[in-house]
Amino acid sequence: MSTEEPRPHITNDVLVEGLRELGLADGDVVIVHSSLSRFGYVEGGADTVVDALLAAVGPGGTVAVPTSPVTWRGGSHLEYIKDNPILDLRVTPSKLGAITEALRRRPEARPSLSACHTLHAIGARRDWLLTGAETAVYPTGPGTPWHRNCTGGGKVLLLGVGQHNNTTIHTIEETGGAPILSKEVYYPMVIDLQGRIVTVPTRAHLPNHPRAFEKMDAVCLEHGIMRVGAIGNATLRLIEAKPFLEIGVEIVKKDPLFLLA
Repeated sequence: MSTEEPRPHITNDVLVEGLRELGLADGDVVIVHSSLSRFGYVEGGADTVVDALLAAVGPGGTVAVPTSPVTWRGGSHLEYIKDNPILDLRVTPSKLGAITEALRRRPEARPSLSACHTLHAIGARRDWLLTGAETAVYPTGPGTPWHRNCTGGGKVLLLGVGQHNNTTIHTIEETGGAPILSKEVYYPMVIDLQGRIVTVPTRAHLPNHPRAFEKMDAVCLEHGIMRVGAIGNATLRLIEAKPFLEIGVEIVKKDPLFLLA
């Protein structure tokens, strides 16, 4: 007898209905972390998920996805930054899954000018969200799009992934002063969509700091700032980003090691 999980057939309509039931609404700004395979079989693949996200927030909303050019398996942010990488935003693919790459490749998508913690966004508030990454010095903290999504009342959506994939938890760490950042500022370069080379000062996440990000599930549920649902085989979490940051920062200020394993 097969023990494989059944693969539901997911359509655009199913996705839009599920996202709306979860609480995604017209005009929302949302940063999405995702796993396409967790849904089951999605008719039309990753592009269908991008279409559904854009439909769920409507023409006044904005959808952003992380499009980092690197993952940290076997390495670290500090090691990557110290090698003086040059990120060419015109051609470098996202390493964070098919949904992120599908959005990145759309002609209406624009990137933040970050050496590593890049976001690509589509929608009415795209330019507002992405501004400032090139001068923020933090990877995801104050002055970055990640932080702006929180202070501006945006949302974070986890599609088939857990809190361990939620980059906004780094925003909590950096804002709250957790001991995770290098004191030194590095100066990697980014090539923007017009082919211009931009130097982007940044501090780096220190290595050898295992995280305990899953603790934030209980925090979110305790404070009523996260809705949980499902589409196909994928568990969905929709988080209100402003209280998520505020509550998380208060925790980290009291216990700087709270999010470290």
